Amino acid sequence: LLMSLRSEAGAVAGVVVVDNAASAETPAAVAGRAVPVQVVASGRNLGCGRGVALGLREALRDPAATHFAVFDDDAQATPGLVRLLLAALDLASADAVTPLILNRAGHIGWFPGPLAQPAWDLIRSQEMTPVEFRARGGIAPLAWTWAPWPSLLVTRRAVEAVGFPRDDFWFQGEDIEWTARISARFKGVLAPQAESRHLPPPGDSRRSALKAAAMLQNNVFTASR
Repeated sequence: LLMSLRSEAGAVAGVVVVDNAASAETPAAVAGRAVPVQVVASGRNLGCGRGVALGLREALRDPAATHFAVFDDDAQATPGLVRLLLAALDLASADAVTPLILNRAGHIGWFPGPLAQPAWDLIRSQEMTPVEFRARGGIAPLAWTWAPWPSLLVTRRAVEAVGFPRDDFWFQGEDIEWTARISARFKGVLAPQAESRHLPPPGDSRRSALKAAAMLQNNVFTASR
């Protein structure tokens, strides 16, 4: 992820890495990067939502910061990603924006929703490439109600207005709940011309089952409230 942000040095003022594991390897991993990196060691595993909230609180200390890009640690930016997201944000007069998020095969693997048709059916298709999506669905920013955050850019005013991700979900669904809160007050859009990758390591079946159960539990909680 940090290597992929080299091309964003002109658009990104700094990076906050939240180290939920207090890893001994972290100092070497962040050293010598093109974009200044600040490491915040949580001291214990806070879970995903609380970890992101910690990073946002730290980033908000900079009064000059206007936007915050949230990345999973297994995400990768493509060249020009942040500039494309900022351009889509301005074009749509929005306060949150997501790119097309691709898996290892280069297909759209994670997406916000629901989108206007025909984009909603297209983006959920199996093995949909970004080129095909743009050819059939267009390149204009598309409004959403919720979004995942392997890659997500939000404005400072949105964070200050709606607060931080919940700290009690632990894992799965905290991005859906937080972006739904944002879109209730502000506009969130998909930027079809922007692309990011999400490359999680392969997991065992037991862990996958636990993730699915946590996702079901937390999203049912969000939907019912």
